[in-house]
Amino acid sequence: MKYIYIVIVTLIALSCKPQRQQHILATIDGEEITSESLDKAIEPQLYDCLYEIYKLRKTATESVISRMVLEHEARQLGISADSFLNSYISCHTTKTDIAQYAEREHLTYGIPYVDDGVYHYTSFDSERGQAELLKALKKQLQKQLIDSLIEKHDVHIAIKPPIAPRMNLDSLMYFERGNLQSPIKFTEITDYNCSVCRSMYLALEQLFADYGDKVCFRYASIIDDSSVALRAVLAASEQDKQWQMRDALMREQYFVDSSMVYRVAESIGLDMDAFSVDFSSTEIKNRISQNDEYLRRKGIYSTPTFLINNHLLHDATDVNVLRSELERAISEK
Repeated sequence: MKYIYIVIVTLIALSCKPQRQQHILATIDGEEITSESLDKAIEPQLYDCLYEIYKLRKTATESVISRMVLEHEARQLGISADSFLNSYISCHTTKTDIAQYAEREHLTYGIPYVDDGVYHYTSFDSERGQAELLKALKKQLQKQLIDSLIEKHDVHIAIKPPIAPRMNLDSLMYFERGNLQSPIKFTEITDYNCSVCRSMYLALEQLFADYGDKVCFRYASIIDDSSVALRAVLAASEQDKQWQMRDALMREQYFVDSSMVYRVAESIGLDMDAFSVDFSSTEIKNRISQNDEYLRRKGIYSTPTFLINNHLLHDATDVNVLRSELERAISEK
């Protein structure tokens, strides 16, 4: 009887357990629009927001840690943290230190600086040049000092980045190269008229040179204003010269237009009659339109966008981040 009573109480408790309520954002004729369904549709954008929050928290945490280790060290010397930092920097910013820094950083032929958002260069011997060098050296010295103090103390940062969403991009139109059998798929989504994409081109080519034997590299595009560049690459692919066309267009410094792609097509030795037919074909235009709509349905709007095994990567314009993520994926394979 005791066991029957326990079973009855358990069933009642389970039946009374509240179900997880979905947050209803709106209704249309009684049909609900929930936060769960909407969040899924805008998953990449939400991830970007969460990652920005993570970066703010991480930066704030690192700033507090830096101040704490400086104060801890300064207390042992009986001085303030600012006095300790200034004393350290003063000991390492002599004229000889500045000259050695310029030589080490290859700045003896010109010192870059930013004025109103524009990069300029000034000479090593100028007053502005020496001031910019001193400022850069002080920043490096402060980082070196704090890094050494962090190593000295038992510092552990527990904050973690948000988990990148995994996106099903099986129907994406892309070209592949590298180790096509590799389980590691690195996907680059670009726009041929995107200045950031072009600025990263050489660094990304170096990534391919370094990891092409271990990773399958996939290249896809969001169409530019008239889809001219992607049409040219697809037309060149009909003659197995998509990479030559892609590389040539990515190296261009101007907006890609029809005259440019015809000039490039001729320079890489394409059959121009066949290229012209394919470049204007309705089939290629339809493939591009369908691919662009597919990417937008997946919530991918901006370029460049990078994924490893269909997981979105953040800080995508930092090639060092891409390199470390590839290293991690290879080590976990």
